[in-house]
Amino acid sequence: MHGQKKTDKSEAVKEKERKQKEAKLKEYRDGMAQIATRREAKLLDWDTMGVISDVLRVNPDVYTLWNLRKEIILLLLSDDSNNEEPVKLGENELRLTESCLKINPKSYGAWHHRKWILENCPGLDLKIELALCTKYLKLDSRNFHCWDYRRFVVSMLDLSPEEELSYTLVKIEEDFSNYSSWHYRSKLLPLIHGDPTGQKPIEEEIHLQELDLVQNAAFTDPNDSSAWYYLRWLVGELQPKLDVILAFVSREDKKLFVGFNRNASLDRVRIECSAASRWRTVESFEDGSLWFADLNDVSMDELVVNVSLQSHEKSISLTEKEGFFWQASPQFDPTISEKMKAVLEEQLDSCNQLLDLEPDTKWPLLTSVVFMKAIDSYAYRDDIMKRLESLKKCDRYRINYYNDLMNKYLIEARLLNSPADGSSSLANLNLESLHHSQYLSPAVDIDLSHNRLGKSLPKIVHAVSCKHLNLDSNCLKSLKNLPRLSKLESISLADNEFDSLDDLLSDLDGFTSLSRLFFRSWCEVVLVSHVAFAFAM
Repeated sequence: MHGQKKTDKSEAVKEKERKQKEAKLKEYRDGMAQIATRREAKLLDWDTMGVISDVLRVNPDVYTLWNLRKEIILLLLSDDSNNEEPVKLGENELRLTESCLKINPKSYGAWHHRKWILENCPGLDLKIELALCTKYLKLDSRNFHCWDYRRFVVSMLDLSPEEELSYTLVKIEEDFSNYSSWHYRSKLLPLIHGDPTGQKPIEEEIHLQELDLVQNAAFTDPNDSSAWYYLRWLVGELQPKLDVILAFVSREDKKLFVGFNRNASLDRVRIECSAASRWRTVESFEDGSLWFADLNDVSMDELVVNVSLQSHEKSISLTEKEGFFWQASPQFDPTISEKMKAVLEEQLDSCNQLLDLEPDTKWPLLTSVVFMKAIDSYAYRDDIMKRLESLKKCDRYRINYYNDLMNKYLIEARLLNSPADGSSSLANLNLESLHHSQYLSPAVDIDLSHNRLGKSLPKIVHAVSCKHLNLDSNCLKSLKNLPRLSKLESISLADNEFDSLDDLLSDLDGFTSLSRLFFRSWCEVVLVSHVAFAFAM
């Protein structure tokens, strides 16, 4: 390990280790049995505490023992006949946890017990605890248990955030890859240098200093994730969040549909229409991107829909003359200011410089994709796709994640250029996942051919207006997950991988409006080629 040649242990050493393990195991089992007996007999006293201490020193990760110990301590503290002072009792407990942490420095039970002692045994010296944290973090600067405990002690001591901020800088300068230090820094900076305008997490001058700091770290070790996560926080907090925006409103027969650019709940938006009742999502979830309600009066030739959003209110008038339909231009990214754009372009340039030196480095590749998407996803589309392809090669464990991002960006580009003619095409994109499917809702003709959408068939539930659906060449083996679309009249399924025609027809059972099926596939007995099947109504 780490370049050290492994040496085989002698038989004598192996035998000695085996006997030691057996002795510890026997000690542990005997102790647990004795504790169980004493607990059953309700002997919650100092002798039981001693047995628990012995077992915890063998295995400090038994939560039950720590909890039993807390129970006994509370009894002792409430007992007037007990001469043990809370401070002395607490100091004994802290010594026990310290000996347990020598066995396992990341023992959840030991750290939680230590914290509990400080809360329940007042008078303990908290400065000693802070010094202990400093000592432990010198041994292992990435021990997040110790970082959490340190923040707890600091809060009890009521130390100034400035002191802790200086400490985080010391730890970062010792090791740029100390993720906990970067994270702690992101919590402290807004407390000390908060932006008075409230538009940024920290004031501009300090923000620029932090960008210099994190860029130095990133250039020192481009493969380390810690600095890149912090950079994403610094820049990401400056970007405006994407608001929930009204995407379209339409009437279909006896239902009124309201679509948004992303998932929304009725806690965040309010939809009002005098002719509609009981709003719900098409997927029956508490939040969703497509909401609908039944219409009380379907003879109306005009519908007025009022939608109250966090950012604004919108009143839409649907008329029969316009086909009871209103749609806004799709919006997938928040609008950024020129100043923010300049910051992002500067950071993108830094990423590009680093990639010129090391072109196959994961974090600058991924971060540059995020920056390009925020600046102008349409203008940078080709560059984004090339870098996602590079990421799939240099980070094979996350190929599915990068494929999903590519699917999402391809769909967004196609939707932004969709014609307003009642059709929607996401064909020939080699998609595996279906994002923004709520934008399929108004379309009558939907072409999803030449993709691989087998696992995403449930998302087609949003296609509430669809009459003609093309699923050719999608590597489909079954249609069991295809939602029942009430208006669907025809579906094309050429060049898929169905096992048999009977199974296919069984999957389509229940599509009461379906009248035509176009199908071509090798079956066990026959080859059916572009035949139109008429279903009995």
